[in-house]
Amino acid sequence: DEQGQILYYEGTAQDITERKHAEERLREHEKVVESLEEMIVVMDRDLHYLLANRSFLEYRRLRREDVIGRLATDFIDKQVYQNIIKGNLERSFAGETVKYEMKYTYPYEGERDLFISYHPIESAEGIDRIACVLTDITARKQSERRLAYQAQLLESVHDSIVAVDKHIKLTAWNRAAEQMYGWTAAQVLGLNLREVVQSDLTDEQHAAVFREAAETGICRRESGHHRKDNSPLNIDGTVMPLRDGNGQIAGYVCAYHDITERKQAEEALRVFSRRLIEAQEAERQNISRELHDQIGQVLTAIRINLETIK
Repeated sequence: DEQGQILYYEGTAQDITERKHAEERLREHEKVVESLEEMIVVMDRDLHYLLANRSFLEYRRLRREDVIGRLATDFIDKQVYQNIIKGNLERSFAGETVKYEMKYTYPYEGERDLFISYHPIESAEGIDRIACVLTDITARKQSERRLAYQAQLLESVHDSIVAVDKHIKLTAWNRAAEQMYGWTAAQVLGLNLREVVQSDLTDEQHAAVFREAAETGICRRESGHHRKDNSPLNIDGTVMPLRDGNGQIAGYVCAYHDITERKQAEEALRVFSRRLIEAQEAERQNISRELHDQIGQVLTAIRINLETIK
């Protein structure tokens, strides 16, 4: 009032609930980004780092204060940046989500295979930032190369090589198996082995083969199989278990060697041997008869001579 006494107070109130919620969501997002194994950075149009998560920093053995505000090109090989990265960043700043794979040599980690994705971030002024996600796929690539090499080996061998899971459903069927049995891989994968490779083993004998392989590490059997057209095969089969990282059986690999010609040769040899023995026996009997007749004639002559002398 006129005497300077406070008569009342005026104030304003603003609802900041939404802002607080947004801040809380942002903190949650930051926690998630920080906990991810993928390397994540955010950079502006001038390529200054605005954010770098724990994985990115640990991979390069840097501190956050060493990175934030610095140019990305300070940390990237200049030739790699010019030849690969620059063009992809430009595409992303133009609004495109870019994904690609590349090899990169780090100071401490050495050469690594990376899967990289760039995600444009738009503000009121347009796209002014990019979130970069880098995933180390070296182990996956090495596994893929090993699998490709193993697949090449499987296709190059002359024996039928098939793989089954622990439920005996086919998971691999090489070219030699296609030629031997007449079924293509596309026709049989996912089917039970017994449906495709029909053998003269009973169900119990068939199950016993896989039990023995699981218990001893290998099981070998000779048995009769049939092709798709039902023509017979003689097979020398070997079954070995496949184990996962925990040592548990994940499936089996089966190698089938066609011994039909060998069995036919063995049978022909047995027939020939039997016939040879029969011929030898017949010859012995003939010789025995001839000797018997000759001896009989000699004895008769001697007896006649003795009677004459008397």
